[in-house]
Amino acid sequence: MLLVKKSITRILFFSVLYFKFKEVSGKLRMKVNKWLIVISVVIIIVPTIIMVTNVINAFNSAETARGKAMKALEKIESSETIPENSNF
Repeated sequence: MLLVKKSITRILFFSVLYFKFKEVSGKLRMKVNKWLIVISVVIIIVPTIIMVTNVINAFNSAETARGKAMKALEKIESSETIPENSNF
């Protein structure tokens, strides 16, 4: 939800900049438009990609931890006695 609010704020900010520079004519306006697009992509899309990557990494870490815990549980269940250094 916070990411959505930030994205909307950024879009509004760059829209204001766009309309401010809209009065500028010719080649300069085209350069401003191109830079606004580049800056918008960098500011809006890059953090979204980073967030998605972090979510995927967290999921993979959780799956790895789950797998290690299952292996440890199988090892404990397969042994007849509980090892002395375990916390049970």
